[in-house]
Amino acid sequence: MTLSHSLKKYLLSEGATEVGFADISNFTPKKGLNTGVVFYITYPKEIIRNMQNAPTNEYVEELVSLNSRLDALGMKCEEYLIGQGFDAYAQTKKRLGTDFGEFNSFELPHKTIATRAGLGWIGKSALFTTKDYGSALRLSSVLTNAPLDIGKPITKSKCGKCMECRDACLGGAISGI
Repeated sequence: MTLSHSLKKYLLSEGATEVGFADISNFTPKKGLNTGVVFYITYPKEIIRNMQNAPTNEYVEELVSLNSRLDALGMKCEEYLIGQGFDAYAQTKKRLGTDFGEFNSFELPHKTIATRAGLGWIGKSALFTTKDYGSALRLSSVLTNAPLDIGKPITKSKCGKCMECRDACLGGAISGI
């Protein structure tokens, strides 16, 4: 079993919805860590459906829970890679911005790594978007020097003429598209 396969299998078994690997050598903020491991967990559909006019308390609680789970998953990924003899750095909220509402300045944006891994694209909402889940997900990533099987980058939006995000946006924040 390759390192890529075993790492993906491990992260999926620990709760990730999807996992990808990206060449970030042109973007890396950490010298020598030229591969990105990116993963996401989706919001439960019922929480998204229950948001009629604005984010609900249930949504905010889930956001906090998902961020905590992603931080734990990032640390597990980091430990796994270090255990295999590689350098790794989990880009967790605890390391890079802790308070809800605080601007999170990640070393390298998770959504950049996710598009480079071929997991999705940047939608008209400026959010990372996938075919199956839209933007109803939370991302995290780990920077490493492990030689992983990188995905094919998605460099253009696949939204086309679709306006679902604009039509569904509770606050009417998506305009000018």
